[in-house]
Amino acid sequence: DNSDAIVAAAKKNNTTLSIIQLGLDNFAVLRKQHGDDSADQVLIWLAKLLQSKTRKGDTVARIGNAEFTLATQSSGRVEAAVLAERLRSEVSA
Repeated sequence: DNSDAIVAAAKKNNTTLSIIQLGLDNFAVLRKQHGDDSADQVLIWLAKLLQSKTRKGDTVARIGNAEFTLATQSSGRVEAAVLAERLRSEVSA
């Protein structure tokens, strides 16, 4: 399980473990207007994008209907906030 590995690595490296939660706005509307298949494709696209824009040791997990969590080692809140904004910008683009 990668979540155990990321916690162990943060302890070993004496770094902060940051948790970033991401959610898609108006996902229920998208699903209603375009159907389950299209909505599922958006979720797959988002999962792939998040994985491609994070480090190998980070963990990306879907935790809700249109919600994802990213666990990442960081130096603190500022670095986590920068990463969160970068991901938001990528998704928006």
